[in-house]
Amino acid sequence: MTYEFKYLLKKLIQSYKKYGPQWKPGRDIIHLKKRISRNDLPFETTLQDYSHLITTIVVNEQSNIHIYNMKHFQQGYIVFSFNSWVVIVGEDYIMETAMITRSPDNYLSTEKGYTYIGTVKEVLSWIE
Repeated sequence: MTYEFKYLLKKLIQSYKKYGPQWKPGRDIIHLKKRISRNDLPFETTLQDYSHLITTIVVNEQSNIHIYNMKHFQQGYIVFSFNSWVVIVGEDYIMETAMITRSPDNYLSTEKGYTYIGTVKEVLSWIE
């Protein structure tokens, strides 16, 4: 992994810690409603609650980080996982999705294009 990519990870985590998730316009509400409709979140969950959950996963030192990059993608994606939650963020810092998966290990398998790189704590220690 290049120094530039490690630095990008550090800046992404710092950005989420300071500003929270960044969404494409209008996508935040769409994703929140989808998570509520799938019973991933309680009906009364607000956008602020959902943003806080996402931020907590991204900055949690125990969260795992995977890279998701396929040849046909215009950019790579950074995937944070903690317990059953998966948060996918583009290299441009824009949120792609946050969701529950029944089997994170299965979902984030190398066969599907994911590469495990370490925990948030480990990744940040490589740059400091």
